[in-house]
Amino acid sequence: MRRNYVFSLPCALISLLAAAAVAADAAPVVFSASQNWDGIDGPWSTFSVRLGNPEQIVRVLPSTSGYNVIVNLPGACNETSDYNGCVTARAGVFDPSGSKTWQEQGLFGVGMQANLGYGNVNGDFGLDKVGLSVVVNPNLTFAGQVIGGIVDEAFYVGLFGLGTQPTNFTDLSQPHTSFFTSLHDSGVIPSYTWSYSAGAKYQLTGVLGTMIFGGYDSSKFTPNDLTIPMSPDVSRDLVVGLQSITASYSAGSKLLMPSGGIFTFVDSTLPFIWLPVDACEAFEKTFGLTWNATSELYLVNDTLHETLLAQNPTFTFRIGISTAGGQFVDLALPYAAFDLEAKSPFVEGNVTRYFPLKRAANATQYTLGRAFLQETYLIADYERGNFSLSQCVFEAGSKSVVTAIKSIADENAASQSSAAPSNTSSAEGSNKSKSAGISTGAIAGIAIAAVLALLIGGSLFWAKKKKRFFFKPKPHELEGNSSGSESNDPAAVMLADAEGERGGLSAYEMHSQKPAVEAHGSPLAEMQDIHPVAGFYANKAQGRHEMHDATPIGAELETDSSQVHEMFDSSVYQEIHSEHPTPVPSARRFSWMETPISATSHPASTGYTDSIPGPNDSRGPSPRPEFSSMRKG
Repeated sequence: MRRNYVFSLPCALISLLAAAAVAADAAPVVFSASQNWDGIDGPWSTFSVRLGNPEQIVRVLPSTSGYNVIVNLPGACNETSDYNGCVTARAGVFDPSGSKTWQEQGLFGVGMQANLGYGNVNGDFGLDKVGLSVVVNPNLTFAGQVIGGIVDEAFYVGLFGLGTQPTNFTDLSQPHTSFFTSLHDSGVIPSYTWSYSAGAKYQLTGVLGTMIFGGYDSSKFTPNDLTIPMSPDVSRDLVVGLQSITASYSAGSKLLMPSGGIFTFVDSTLPFIWLPVDACEAFEKTFGLTWNATSELYLVNDTLHETLLAQNPTFTFRIGISTAGGQFVDLALPYAAFDLEAKSPFVEGNVTRYFPLKRAANATQYTLGRAFLQETYLIADYERGNFSLSQCVFEAGSKSVVTAIKSIADENAASQSSAAPSNTSSAEGSNKSKSAGISTGAIAGIAIAAVLALLIGGSLFWAKKKKRFFFKPKPHELEGNSSGSESNDPAAVMLADAEGERGGLSAYEMHSQKPAVEAHGSPLAEMQDIHPVAGFYANKAQGRHEMHDATPIGAELETDSSQVHEMFDSSVYQEIHSEHPTPVPSARRFSWMETPISATSHPASTGYTDSIPGPNDSRGPSPRPEFSSMRKG
């Protein structure tokens, strides 16, 4: 069959450029919460994910410090008297043996919350498909994602990591990207950002959590102008200055941090708030709390509960960049945010009320956990290396206003467009402002496509004039050569070989254009007005780090999964944040040595039987470990 490569090759290039332009105009992805409230340490709004093939549905809690998917294995419930009840309480389990696409990696330490005493949790790790929500969307499903299966009670409900760190197992040259990074690198979302609030069952009739990639919901919070640079430690990047905690209640008000401000980590993985011992003692004295050394909790009996309800305290957390002075925001939490219930096996016996305050052993444990994020809206921007905390708003019947966060490149393109002189009327200017949201990738794609179209048109005209076509194979090579001799034309041989390797398809037929993402919320063209919260992402006075993989075409090309992707190193924005909140430019690339990797810096801890050989065991490879037989020693 004759092929005309003058048509096929340029058409393939145009198709790739068009796909890049579509990706550049991506809208935010709304990761809708399930309708469930799960947990043995409180009622928490969970989110559904699809794992493996065929898909298994498991509900998880977002972990702002995690970077993998951590779920329970069936073995976590095998020894219980009520297996089905255990599976329900754990929000579902994942069985790797039931997935045809599971790639076993071995037994490793989970590597989460080690500073808080959770460093001995091990997991059966592997690679498999992960997708968002129950409804299947190909653009929101990625293969080769790191999944860790556990049978431990430390993380009773599964976790969905929101971090950017990749994971290495035995080969340090082949990092496996986190789901958030895969979502960004695929071009599905407009920027390297996400927003999250934990939800609050005690508000209204129960306000579910909210999770958005590439944007935020402006109807959920009250904006402020405090932008906090990320910390240089990528394992504790969301660090704030907690300047004070003030309790306002029926008897007056009380300062609850006698030693002054501290730097503390915002982390949704666990519900607790870890504070210095003297601050905990101030809580005890003011509200009659009693520390239970056995459960390591502040348990609340019925009498104390009635007293606290009558006092109805509000706890105001003053958050800033530093531990004192400078710009700050006050975030208020009602007592209801701290009025939680603990169930077995978290506590022995019946359901018990508790106050989610913990005594920190040292400064590395200072943490504002999930309870804090019930009333707080968190926006994390990994392109600009900053984040923000805002007071949540709970209004019955309010409609979501999902707004995209532009990438740095698109933001600059929009600024240049708005700065261009114009003699149009005000009506024309208004129309132009609505269309100014075309991203720099789309503009580049359109421009290059137009140039290629002119070149192709000119080439075809010249070829027709001369009755000649470029790369035209000889007739005997395409229609058969009775003598069996091979062609001496190198170009024709090269093209014929390439065609044979592709199964006889032309370059244009080989190209598969990626469908546009089915994002929740309004189209991006209707989301350009971010004026109400412009303070979060205002232009910075100094330079910025080069955006990760900014080449539009390369970002869309299919690559071998064994290739090492250049990872975004958020720490270039952060190394001098305490003195210079504005990020400075850096050409330094990602280095695994600077990132705590669960599989390398947290090997499997002791406590399980040694009957499960690891990937480097001298006994050689083994089938997937059966965690149903694993028990702590």
